[in-house]
Formats: sequence, C-alpha cells, structure tokens
Amino acid sequence: MRQDVSNRRLLRLATFLKTVPKERFDFSHWVGRGWDGRQDLSCGTTACALGWAATIPFFRRLGLRLARYGENIGYVTCGDGTSPYWASVAAAQMVFGLNYDEVEFIFIPNGWIGEIGETCRGEIGLARDATPREVARHIERFVRLRKPIEAEA
Repeated sequence: MRQDVSNRRLLRLATFLKTVPKERFDFSHWVGRGWDGRQDLSCGTTACALGWAATIPFFRRLGLRLARYGENIGYVTCGDGTSPYWASVAAAQMVFGLNYDEVEFIFIPNGWIGEIGETCRGEIGLARDATPREVARHIERFVRLRKPIEAEA
C-alpha cells in the first residue's frame, strides 16, 4: 500500500476518534466487556481505536469487522486470524498499511497483556488509560513524523 493512502486512512481514523466520548473508549480492549455483537457498538460498550475503526463505514468496506471471542469479548478482524490478538494486528496491518511495530506503536498500549494472556513488548506508545483524543493526536504525530518511502530506482 502506498504511504500516502496509509496516512490518509490513519488521519481519517484520528478525525473520527476526536468524536468518541471518553466513557466509550478503552484503549486496553479491542472491544469492551458486555459487547452484544452489534457491529456499530450501539449496545453502549467501549472499544479501542481499532475497534472503533471497525464501526466506520469506509473501513467496513475495506473488510474491518468486529468478531466475538468467548461470551462477551470482541476483537477486530479482516479475515482469518490465529487468535484475537493476531487477527486484530493483521487487520490493522492490512487496512492501514502498517508493519507490526507500527501497529504496536499506534494501537496497542504500553505493557499490554490481553485477557487470554497474549502480550506485546509495549515499550513505546501510549498508556492503557489513553483517551480517544490522545490516541488521535498520537496518530496525527505518527503521520507527521513518518519518513516518506523512497522512490524506487
């Protein structure tokens, strides 16, 4: 994916995140507890930045979906995945044109340990209690500082 396309998609998500109420945002869960399976999160549960991205029609047309793991835990997918964590990482890579380190930096809080025991390095990025506006600014800063891809010779 071209970097300009990736950047535009990230900025579209950042703009949306600025509209998400703080009480409906939880950076530490793809989709919060109590999710009833509705793709638009109209049940009132929380989600992280990637979870909310899956509610935006533009990203849904690109294949992002919320999926259930267990009784009331959700994650993000864009196809198959070996686990909620890896399916969500792969979805972010596919839709936003990011590598693993970039996905971790943007979408996964520092020191994150998932509900099923999966962890990431979480050495950089935002804390688990980041607000949607903080994540939006984080994404905007990432796009602004991102090195342009060199043209191939």
